[in-house]
Amino acid sequence: MKLFTGTFDDSYMASAAKVGALHYQIQLPFHLFLGGYSTVGDRLLEVLLGQRAGWRGGARRMAQARLLQRLIMFDCERVIDGYINAQLKERERALTIMTEGIKRLEQGDLTQQIASAKEGGLPERFDGVRLSYNHLLDHWSGILADATTRA
Repeated sequence: MKLFTGTFDDSYMASAAKVGALHYQIQLPFHLFLGGYSTVGDRLLEVLLGQRAGWRGGARRMAQARLLQRLIMFDCERVIDGYINAQLKERERALTIMTEGIKRLEQGDLTQQIASAKEGGLPERFDGVRLSYNHLLDHWSGILADATTRA
């Protein structure tokens, strides 16, 4: 666990960001994520405070306990930052794809539907928007085709 090495370098930051991004990818609920930190923190504090320290060790153990809490919260914040950045990156990608689709509509192009995530298109979480957009294209294309055959 990189958290307890005392080295908070680029490798540590990248690792925490990767964990956060993975939590976003699998949609780990925050209450489970934070509950995990709470459980681990409680157990570590239990071990730390259960050590014999003699009559002078109480203050030192309290300082260690405070440091442990700060380390856990720091790691939690870094992982949450990775989660939020992954979420923002995915939303930005979705907005870019949708904006490009709307621009094609503005130019009168009703031929190019938005691809699914499996086809390299809109992320799966936005599939409802993709399906609605593609249905709209089909609907408008049908209206235009009907109007041209009647004319």
